[in-house]
Amino acid sequence: MSASAAVALARAQAQAHAHARAYPAITLSEASTEPRSRHVHETLMGSMMARSTPRVLFFSKHVRRTITLLEALAAILSFSLLVILCVLHTRFVRSHGCAPLLHGWDLAQAHQPDAEGKAQVIEIGLLHAHDPVPRARFRFSQERGLLLLSDRSLNALNVTVARIPLPSSHICLGDAASRFILLRVVGYETVVMNAFAKMRRRIKSPHGYVLSLQTRRVLNLMHADPGLAPEQMHAVTRIALRLVWKCGAILTAAFIMCTTGALVAFTLKEVQLRMIKLTMDLQYVMRSQMGYGHVIVRYAMDALVFVPIIAGMLFFLFEFFDDQALAFVVLILTWLCELAASGSTRHWISRQYLPRLFLCYFGAFHVYFFSFPLGFSWLSLATGLLFMVHAALSVWNHCELPLLRRQRDTPPRQRSR
Repeated sequence: MSASAAVALARAQAQAHAHARAYPAITLSEASTEPRSRHVHETLMGSMMARSTPRVLFFSKHVRRTITLLEALAAILSFSLLVILCVLHTRFVRSHGCAPLLHGWDLAQAHQPDAEGKAQVIEIGLLHAHDPVPRARFRFSQERGLLLLSDRSLNALNVTVARIPLPSSHICLGDAASRFILLRVVGYETVVMNAFAKMRRRIKSPHGYVLSLQTRRVLNLMHADPGLAPEQMHAVTRIALRLVWKCGAILTAAFIMCTTGALVAFTLKEVQLRMIKLTMDLQYVMRSQMGYGHVIVRYAMDALVFVPIIAGMLFFLFEFFDDQALAFVVLILTWLCELAASGSTRHWISRQYLPRLFLCYFGAFHVYFFSFPLGFSWLSLATGLLFMVHAALSVWNHCELPLLRRQRDTPPRQRSR
């Protein structure tokens, strides 16, 4: 053996011994011992994260600049959406919005189908420039069954339908910027829902239903808009009712977040433990030259226990969110927040502040949704999501990556101390 080969062999052996001291091996018997399961899990997870982290994250300046640009972009977009949400909410939810468009109309009762000047169904059609056919139509009635009838059935039953056109350039939609945002980004559903809710308050109707002819979704305004603070109530009574309503919204939001967060955290922890055990079992059977098909089948059958848990979380959220797509997105964001929080645990700032920031941003969305059921829910969810992305990018750019670089540059012997 030449001198250069001997030097290379000695260097390789020294690196192997240093790596073994930094990341001790874990056997199958150690993993199966219950008192040491937590220590085994933390050691193996640290070893896997250190081995699987790409070197480009530590030595490339382009990656650092890209993350910085994404962080700045997320900050700009989040604050822009927050301003847009405040403007639209003030114009269409807190104030009259397009409610004056319905001031000349009134609804007939079910036992008064021929009341003069009154209709049983009111329809708003959204007209765009140079397009006589409405692209979106919404119907309002005091009877849910009338909204489920087709146009032919309404004509056959002599049901009076008042059709009100709403051009996209109408003055009630605000200035040019607001009209552009409503047309291209948000949509008109929330605007029309709030207009019908204010009409229901004006005519003092105990019932009210709105149908979107595009999505075939029927909204019960009695549940979405309780009609608090009517004019005939005393000021103290109105304030007390609003306080009760806000406290109920806060408690509902806290209950949903605690329940879904606990279930997602439990499921994620169990999945991580089962994946680690699966990896060690596969290594054991492959080194022993045994068949690994039974191991995969056994763990696949064990994973079926998570299916009813996830389905139960979805049905639980469906009871609180009328829009099932919104409930599904909320569950996905809960999973992403848990994954981001569990993957950012190296720096003390990440452990202390990132989960709390996620809780504040996600809690703000829940409180807004339950405080204003007819508000801009999707826009508020997008705003909270961008704020959470900005928080995650800031933590990784200023805390996690610098610490990983320092640990990467530190020799394994000093790191083990």
